[in-house]
Amino acid sequence: MSASSVVPQDVHAESESPEATKTLSIHTPEITLSNEDLDDRAEEQRQPIQINRTLADLAIEAGVRCFVDQTKSSFALIPVEAPTPHVECLPLASKAFLGRLDELLQTIPSIAGCYQLKDLQKAVKQLELFAVRSGRKRLESRLTSEDQQVLVDLGDEQWQMIAVDKVGWSVVPQRRPHFFRPAHQRPLVNPVAGGSVDELFEFTPVNPLGDQLLLLAWLLSAFVLWVPSPILLLTGSQGSGKTTRSRWLRSLVDPSEVPVLGEIEMRQLVQTFAYHAVACFENVSTFNRPVSDQFCRAVTGDGVERRKLYTDSDSVLYSFRRAILINGLTIPSERPDFLDRSIVLEFNRPAEFKTASELDQAFKAASGRILGALLDLLVKTFGLLESMPPASEFRMADFARFGRAVAVALGRTTHDFDTAYRDNIRRVRQQLLEEHLLGRLLREFATSFTESRPWTGIVSELLDSLCSHAKRKGLPRVESELTKSKSKLSRELEDLQEAFLQEGIVLKRLKRTSGKRAWEIFAQAPPSTVNVAAIQHRLEGGNNG
Repeated sequence: MSASSVVPQDVHAESESPEATKTLSIHTPEITLSNEDLDDRAEEQRQPIQINRTLADLAIEAGVRCFVDQTKSSFALIPVEAPTPHVECLPLASKAFLGRLDELLQTIPSIAGCYQLKDLQKAVKQLELFAVRSGRKRLESRLTSEDQQVLVDLGDEQWQMIAVDKVGWSVVPQRRPHFFRPAHQRPLVNPVAGGSVDELFEFTPVNPLGDQLLLLAWLLSAFVLWVPSPILLLTGSQGSGKTTRSRWLRSLVDPSEVPVLGEIEMRQLVQTFAYHAVACFENVSTFNRPVSDQFCRAVTGDGVERRKLYTDSDSVLYSFRRAILINGLTIPSERPDFLDRSIVLEFNRPAEFKTASELDQAFKAASGRILGALLDLLVKTFGLLESMPPASEFRMADFARFGRAVAVALGRTTHDFDTAYRDNIRRVRQQLLEEHLLGRLLREFATSFTESRPWTGIVSELLDSLCSHAKRKGLPRVESELTKSKSKLSRELEDLQEAFLQEGIVLKRLKRTSGKRAWEIFAQAPPSTVNVAAIQHRLEGGNNG
């Protein structure tokens, strides 16, 4: 089969510029060679070849299609013969494309062996100009959607993808540009039909059953870009297998040479989210407000503008929605926006340990069946999603509605999912208060006051009162830590409002008087009898001014 028999569907039919096709319809004279004896292929020394039709023109005629992506980077679809006929989507500036271009041109008898490396490089430069003129095509890393289908790049040599909709799933060839492949990306395991999602919990033993439902909902939502996925937090003591399970969970959606990422750098987060369909961070202790906000933006899918290069002023808009997985000993942020977008699963330290190679080998053997079972469940979920009622009770309403469909697809009820999600949110806030130094002290301090006799004062007075309370309790270390927090105490009170609300403790910000803002603190009732709606109404009424 000749190279021209594997021609991808023309990307220019979808390009933004209607003139793009005209640009590439090049008709030039036939190749003219100045060699007197081209038939002597064994001759080592040859005269320069004069080619009126450029190698770039010949590449276009052989099926190469050029375009730029949303970051203004140049790409090309190129037909490839081996090991089986398929089409690859490669950056024009990459060595991989240079090699594929050489392979393609070598199939043209009239020029095979008649050009040098510099001729190929010149052809690439010309193709880059064609790409700029040809319009844009959005590319995604690993996951995208089209025509009510979820498309998943298998990452294999044949450039196949998994197509999933409410009818079923199948492995199909890529004929149009959908994906770019970052260098770290590794092939996804081939899915095997007929498995059971219960096999997943042999490797990720989460309890109670509600947390299993949340984990499945998170995994399936990671495949679906139009459903925002909460940040999945895996917590537990040292040796509880958080990192191992993080690697396994990520490998079911977006396997990588670097399965878990270490230190979080604010400047690198945008590129991290752009190049990792599932961003996975390990051993995270805490991060500041800007980092927390960036994670929240990645969940909801907001755009971020960056300069394309530090040496120029050309800007690029990065827009992405990502599934994010974080493991650590504790919850890394007390920000309400972060907590509202999080699910926490806690793992216990096992009684017996197995070697990492044993565990990885067992999971690898089961991963094809597990992925197939997840895809089967995703198909059922898509079929049920339209009939699910809105879930406006939850901040992550789209995810909650999707999770209800997952529950019904499993043979459970929407109430089962709502209960599991609600309980998890409550546990997240309780865990935060237990781990937060100020939270623990405030909880004890607030119980001394009631709604009829609240504590009232400005932030500096509250800090003095908390320090005195800590000193009476014989907690000098706590007192010194609180003293360091004086400048940010007001901000921390705002962050803890929602968490305390669930426990019946009110941190109410009062209207400004004499340029200062006072706070009112009291315990309204035991947690079992708290009227959350009433407290929320009071808080909203007192936060003005």
